[in-house]
Amino acid sequence: MSDTDYYNDMWQKQGGYLQNDSEIKKKIQLIEEMFPSDIQTVLDVGCGDGAITNALASSWRITAIDLSEQAVKHLVSDVHGYVGSSSALPFGDEDFDLVFTSELLEHLKSPVLSKTIAELKRVSRNYVFISVPNDEKLRRRYTKCLNCLSEYHLYLHYHSFDIQKIKEMFPEYEVLKRVECGVMEPPSSNTISYVKNKIGRMYAYVDSVDLICPSCGATLVKKPRNLFQRAFNLALIISQKALFLALRQKPKPDWLMVLLKKKEI
Repeated sequence: MSDTDYYNDMWQKQGGYLQNDSEIKKKIQLIEEMFPSDIQTVLDVGCGDGAITNALASSWRITAIDLSEQAVKHLVSDVHGYVGSSSALPFGDEDFDLVFTSELLEHLKSPVLSKTIAELKRVSRNYVFISVPNDEKLRRRYTKCLNCLSEYHLYLHYHSFDIQKIKEMFPEYEVLKRVECGVMEPPSSNTISYVKNKIGRMYAYVDSVDLICPSCGATLVKKPRNLFQRAFNLALIISQKALFLALRQKPKPDWLMVLLKKKEI
C-alpha cells in the first residue's frame, strides 16, 4: 500500500474528528501566540484535515498542502489548498513569510525527510515553525498486524525529535521560541517496550478507530494475551515505574513546538 492510499483511507475515516479536540484548541492558541507579528503569508505543509490550518486562516493568508486529497477536502474556502508531496513543494523560493508544519516530520522516511527539510528552507522567506512529538520513545506505540505479522509504529512515526535535533536540522536558523505542550507523557524506555512486544505480546491498538496495516491493508485487531503474558507485562510495568521513580524522571508534555528564524548573513 502506498503512503498516498494509506493516508487517503485514514482521512476519509477520520477527517474532521480533531476539530473540537480540547488539546488541539489549546495548541492553536499557543501557535497564534508564538507566530511573529511581522508575517502575513503562511504555508502549512502536511496540513491534514485542517484542524489547525482552518483556525489560522482567520488571521493570516494561509496556503496548505497535503499528500492526501481526502484530507485537503476538509479545508475551508479561505485556505488555498494543494495536493502534493512535502519533498517537492510546488512553490517558488521564499514565497512565504513563514512555513509551518505540525506533526508531519515524524511520519517521513529518511530520504523524504531530508528533501522536505530542504524544501521548507527553500520556500521560507524568514521563519520556519516546527511542531513534533516531544522526544518520543517510538517503541512504546509499536503495533503488530495479525494478518501479515508486520510490526511498526501505530501512527507510522519513523523519527524522534528533541530541540537539539531540530537545531542540527536547521543550522542556518536561530531558535526564537520553544514550547512544550499537550498531554503529559509518562517516561518510558524503548528497550522495555521492545521486551513487552516480543515476550509479553503487548502492542499498541486504538479500539475506537479502524486503523489499517500499511503493508497489507488489513484492519488492525488485538490478539488476546494469555495469563503468562499478562503477568509478565504487569511485572514489567511495575518495574519500569520503579526505575523511573528512582531516576527521578517525570512525565513531560508530548508536543514540542519551535519557532525558527533565518540567521542574518
